[in-house]
Amino acid sequence: LGSQADLQRGYVQVAVDALGTGASEGGWELFSPEEQTAFADMVDWVHAQPWSNGQLGVAGVSYMAISSLFAAQRRPDDIDAVFASLPLGDAMRGIAGTGGLINGHFMSTWMQITAMLSTQHVPSALTYPQHMNHYMKVTQEHAQHIDDYFIPLIEDSLNGEPYIAYDGEFWSSRSPLTNIQKIKAPTFIFGALNDLFQRDEPLLFEALQNNNVDSRLVIYNGSHFPNFVTSHIGNNAVPPIHW
Repeated sequence: LGSQADLQRGYVQVAVDALGTGASEGGWELFSPEEQTAFADMVDWVHAQPWSNGQLGVAGVSYMAISSLFAAQRRPDDIDAVFASLPLGDAMRGIAGTGGLINGHFMSTWMQITAMLSTQHVPSALTYPQHMNHYMKVTQEHAQHIDDYFIPLIEDSLNGEPYIAYDGEFWSSRSPLTNIQKIKAPTFIFGALNDLFQRDEPLLFEALQNNNVDSRLVIYNGSHFPNFVTSHIGNNAVPPIHW
């Protein structure tokens, strides 16, 4: 589900809920191929709108940055620029197997936050009462998907099931680095010295450079969360870059 708003400088901004999150229908499955296809569908939808002039850039921070990279891979000829701040590159090593060990602390905290954001829609439903029935419907879908998908996934992880315990199709299909060669659009990547994905951001940049993509990489001080927050606050969210 997307929303759009006209901006002062003549742009249209479209905000997209990942498949199975927010007000979007379906079930969320962590960068799944179905989710990536949904981002491509959204690109198609934007280009079909009467206000579209055919030029489209994608941007975001953290999960939204990863989503932007997936969209650019799925629709390389339809996206003109990518701004990815604090993106993941290698899903296995970036979130689940950091340094070769199971990153249980991050995964447990992150899963609680994402599950909460996917199922707690009361403020939105009260703000937009005309969509109350839709919010109630998707909330039930998202809650049911936790039981049907994520609880078994967590159990498989704890039991050391090979498909999730080792690097393979499950993780490679969820890693932007796997199909990074499909991106054609000029790409700007922002990272942080102590970021969760500080290994990944230079790897993404290096891969883009090797594919002759016009790309830039800027690494700021700090960690993931402070850079995530500041990128959403104020008119000067991104610190100035001195070339």
